[in-house]
Amino acid sequence: ILNPHMQVCIVKDFILRDFQDKFDIFFFDPEFGYKADDKLISKVVASLSYEYLDRDDEDKDAIIENIIGLDVISSAIFFLFEGQLDMCYMENKVPLVVLEAGTYFGEISYLFQTKNKYNFVPHPGQNCKLYSLQ
Repeated sequence: ILNPHMQVCIVKDFILRDFQDKFDIFFFDPEFGYKADDKLISKVVASLSYEYLDRDDEDKDAIIENIIGLDVISSAIFFLFEGQLDMCYMENKVPLVVLEAGTYFGEISYLFQTKNKYNFVPHPGQNCKLYSLQ
């Protein structure tokens, strides 16, 4: 059996290394002097769930599902690992911003328990790989 320090090192160094690199601001912010310790990093990474979204633009009748849902409290913080998402206000179809890989969203609704007012849907022609943290 491995000692706890070795277990933390294995999780931190080998599981989802790409995730840690892509979302480094979540774990390290020099502006505010914040640096997550190994234990926190391993707990966050071990608690992630993988999600995949496919936007099929060939099927014009397909309903494009919002990741969080309007007027509900987010059940997680979402990390966009690959692809692009359109973020639109309420029922508006014009994106306010296109989220790129390496961004996260849903944290305000999740942390402050406020109802979500934005649609997060895959950008046209994009498949998205996400991780969620509940």
